[in-house]
Amino acid sequence: MEFDGNSNRQQNTDEPAFEKPEAHSDSLERILAQKRKAAANQAQKAPHAQRYVAAPDAQKTEAKAMRTADIANKPKTAERPETASDGGFDLALFIEKTKCKAEDLMKKTKKKIAELSKKRKVRSEAKQKDNLVQDYYDDNEEDSAVVDVLKSTIYIVSVLIVSIVLSYFVIIYSNDVFSFVKAEVNADIKIEDTVSTSKLASVLKEDGIIKYPALFKLYHSFRGYSDTYKGGTYSVSSKMGYDEIIKTFLGTKKDRETIILTFYEGQTVDEIIDEFVENGIGTKEGFVDVIQNYPYEYDFISEIPNDPNRRYRLEGYLFPDTYYFYADSNEETAIYKMLENFNSKISEPYYERAKEIGYSLDEVINIASIIQWEAGYTVEFEYVSSVIHNRLSSPNFPKIECDSTIIYAIGGDRKNEVTGADLEYDSPYNTYLYDGLPPGAIGNPGLDAIEAALYPINSNYYYFVASPNGETIFSRTLAEHNAARARIAAQ
Repeated sequence: MEFDGNSNRQQNTDEPAFEKPEAHSDSLERILAQKRKAAANQAQKAPHAQRYVAAPDAQKTEAKAMRTADIANKPKTAERPETASDGGFDLALFIEKTKCKAEDLMKKTKKKIAELSKKRKVRSEAKQKDNLVQDYYDDNEEDSAVVDVLKSTIYIVSVLIVSIVLSYFVIIYSNDVFSFVKAEVNADIKIEDTVSTSKLASVLKEDGIIKYPALFKLYHSFRGYSDTYKGGTYSVSSKMGYDEIIKTFLGTKKDRETIILTFYEGQTVDEIIDEFVENGIGTKEGFVDVIQNYPYEYDFISEIPNDPNRRYRLEGYLFPDTYYFYADSNEETAIYKMLENFNSKISEPYYERAKEIGYSLDEVINIASIIQWEAGYTVEFEYVSSVIHNRLSSPNFPKIECDSTIIYAIGGDRKNEVTGADLEYDSPYNTYLYDGLPPGAIGNPGLDAIEAALYPINSNYYYFVASPNGETIFSRTLAEHNAARARIAAQ
């Protein structure tokens, strides 16, 4: 006897075993045919089973009774095992049917899955194609937008560049034609009657009166001026426009009268203004307004502190020298020439040295103006400078106590001696009453005094006094200073 893995009942080994249908090939009809054949064979061995099988519907009751009688006649200890055909339910057939249905369902499922996969693939490819097309158009639109922006940017930048370039040339050419803002250059030019406009333009260029000879010739032709010049010597300036220059050489303009003025080291603004006005250039009110307010574009002016106690803004910056002025020069032009001279003399190393010793350029000019006034001789400049620097850097000497600052404050003659009453004159410029330097320079120093202010000699002097012969006596202590004053008083 063997046990079937799908049933707890014993199986008769005399019964032929059913062949299992091959997967995905045997049909239900084949299985039924095999079952019918097996049943016929069984009928030969068991007549009651044959009757049951041959006519199950007609003799169902009789077959049931016969099976019951057979069971009753058997000993209880030897019960006949049930067969697959015994209760009307064939388990193997059911299993096979179930397997067939499962296999059919699996086939249909796999087929359905394959169809769905195919459709999904088709849709995916179509979608991908649509996306590629859309991306293509999107990329084209983006590229087109980028190109448009790039074109607009290039156009705007090109317009700006062209505008800037044109503006630059218009400005520089117009400035040469009309002399809006030009450094003043004066020249005496001698010409012959036969000189050509081209030759005249070249000479003017060489002497620094104009910058663009070709533009001068073009302007001369455009304005319709004559090419017949009057021989002679003419004084011209870079401050003159093309029209004025041409008219000068054509003899249709009177020669400008030139005035030569010399300003000495240490002169004050008031003294310089008086010099101008006495020689017929400008007015005192006009000069004061220009000195205090005119917006000259120099770095050293922009660094001047805005101190309400300062008498003149440009005191110290009107460089002493000999100048040539036209008699019809205005205040602005006259002061500009002096400031331009200062700017050309005081170069970058002066600014760097001032910063190195811890002072601004304005403070250096302030110290230099005191040196210029106090020292009797140039060789004494660096010693006077050392006294001022020593006092400014020492906590024991908060006041520099220089007579020249009181004289400037009072507005008196620099040759007058300071009296006891003058020492009490209340002014921010009185360095006997107020600590440190005065609010501004007390005159316009020369280059030697400025350099001495930047490079004082290394000394221990804190006092000095001038002798009647102009010599300055320097002292280290107050006792030495008082002794020097006593000696001078005794002379």
